[in-house]
Amino acid sequence: MLLVLLAIFGFLLSPADAVGGEPGPASAPPPASWVTWHTAHFFTACNGNCAVSLFGGPQVLTPMADIFYNSPSAPWDWKWGNAGLAGAAISRRLLTLWQALNIEPEIGVAKRFGDMHADEGWLAIYFRWIRFPWNRILRTSIAVSLGFSYAADLPPGSHGAHLLNYFSPEVTFALPNHPRYELLVQFHHRSNLWIGKAADPGWQYLTVGLRCRF
Repeated sequence: MLLVLLAIFGFLLSPADAVGGEPGPASAPPPASWVTWHTAHFFTACNGNCAVSLFGGPQVLTPMADIFYNSPSAPWDWKWGNAGLAGAAISRRLLTLWQALNIEPEIGVAKRFGDMHADEGWLAIYFRWIRFPWNRILRTSIAVSLGFSYAADLPPGSHGAHLLNYFSPEVTFALPNHPRYELLVQFHHRSNLWIGKAADPGWQYLTVGLRCRF
């Protein structure tokens, strides 16, 4: 809910050139279309549309529904587990809608340590809102993902739930003079949201990392 409110706020207050792409002049003409495709030379040249992310963080035991919906709370009020996660991902911007919403496929891998030793891989689509009125001071994006996560070496009690949904909301920050480098804060989450493994609640981690776009 908080991510949705921020996106609406940014869309209403920000000028068209204060978005997550390179800022243009105030007199720049409006785009010819409401959709911009970034598919030219898709498999050969990135032209700033590709990104590599490295991140890690501790396990969160408080359910996502409680954190974001039922009884919103700050991280210091959450319950924490004795496991951690380190991961990496590669993504590529596919298209931009209304100069405000990027759609980005992503593939990633992660390793759990501590009380968990499972390996995870995922394939997802991220929907990233990039239009905020303060982007000339601090470039910001918020995103949510829809995809699938496959885990191996599951811990006891996982009920064989190797394949689950991947839903990982995130927020990023970058300096206007260095837009290629983003601070990434992500709620790394896999669960049975759509896939029928009702006995397994999934796992989640609060991760922080760095994303480099190229």
